[in-house]
Amino acid sequence: MIGLVLVARPAMASADLGVGTEVGAGWSEARVHKVSRDEVMRPIGTTRAPKKAVEYLRDLAKAHATGYWSQCLKLADDAYMPKGPRLGTAFDQWYRAKKAGLAHPKDRNPPLGAQMFWDPGHNAGHIATYVGDDKAVTNMPDGSVEMIKWREMNDWGPYLGWAPPYYK
Repeated sequence: MIGLVLVARPAMASADLGVGTEVGAGWSEARVHKVSRDEVMRPIGTTRAPKKAVEYLRDLAKAHATGYWSQCLKLADDAYMPKGPRLGTAFDQWYRAKKAGLAHPKDRNPPLGAQMFWDPGHNAGHIATYVGDDKAVTNMPDGSVEMIKWREMNDWGPYLGWAPPYYK
């Protein structure tokens, strides 16, 4: 009788990402989905699915798009092309999701395409969209669109949590 022994690579936990990563594994576009939650996030009242919304936002960031000065919610909305009503502020979007029971307060492990929220100390709030690899696409103070490590936005104000896009 012949026996076969398989040895798996050891896994290293990444506290920064909140997920296990394989030793020596690279961060390819195909791997982006593995660093976000495995759950499937289902937006409500949108035209685009999360994967398409993320592709749209990544393309805007790579093209160094501009024109989103004080328009974080417009950027997040444009990614999903909502069928339902758009609101006036990021706080309005956050509280609509909370009221519907969809918000994940303080949860630091958003799924791909999640809308993430901060309280920067003014009456509108801030929203960005999680695009994988510990990054979010957001508008910068000059109106440009950038893909940055989402935790950098914690310097703008306290992180509130994430919610699936909800337009109802």
